[in-house]
Amino acid sequence: MKDIQEKSVFSVNGWIMVVIDLVVAFLCGRYLVTHADRAGTTAGLVLAVIGAILVFMTFGGFFLIHPNESKVFTFLGKYVGSARAAGFFWTNPFVVKKKVTLRIF
Repeated sequence: MKDIQEKSVFSVNGWIMVVIDLVVAFLCGRYLVTHADRAGTTAGLVLAVIGAILVFMTFGGFFLIHPNESKVFTFLGKYVGSARAAGFFWTNPFVVKKKVTLRIF
């Protein structure tokens, strides 16, 4: 049996990602509204649509950890890491997040 060591998962402050998502969504929406009827803006429209899709894909990466709680992250069934610090964070939206309680009964 393999010896499993606890690893810290890559995560960033969730509020920073909320601001980034809102800015990118605003810029993509503004570009789509102002340039949709102009000729020769196909590449820009494609990039704006791809940007909007990426914004919606990143919503799955937000998670909240309460005090006396942690999260374990797996990707395709393989352990990626865990997070113990309480707060609002963002990580890879394709990982599975499982809640683990740290309370003593």
